[in-house]
Amino acid sequence: MNMSYREKIVWCSLIATLFVFGGYFMNIVRMAMAGPLDASHVLGLFIGAVVVQTLLLIGIGIVFAIDSPQAADQPSDERDAAINLRAYRWGYLVLLIGIVISITGIVGLHVLSATPFARTALQPAMLVQPLLFWVVLAEGIRMLSQAIGYRRGA
Repeated sequence: MNMSYREKIVWCSLIATLFVFGGYFMNIVRMAMAGPLDASHVLGLFIGAVVVQTLLLIGIGIVFAIDSPQAADQPSDERDAAINLRAYRWGYLVLLIGIVISITGIVGLHVLSATPFARTALQPAMLVQPLLFWVVLAEGIRMLSQAIGYRRGA
């Protein structure tokens, strides 16, 4: 399968994001099941995930730039702009739906705040996790839409 430079970057970025933040969210779920979340531990996990993600993306960019320096130097064209526009639309739609779902859930938890589950879920360190999940999912959808757009050639 012959892929363009930008398509390779997008696919590798998607895989790196799934790997890094999949591990992050698995750790968060495991920690939440064990008891209340420690905000400093959650922040440390998040910072670690961001650092690993950044290093992976820099490494991916360097490897593909060395592999095909001419393609790395080419500016984006109208096709790239159209693919990006469609991809951002899908990502934004997912993010918007996710925020509405999260806010609705938070309001529902406040109504049920007498239950042990609601008290655990209403902790600040826990409240931010669904929102972060939707941001990561929206970014993943954006990258997947870009990759599909490059694969289709439109």
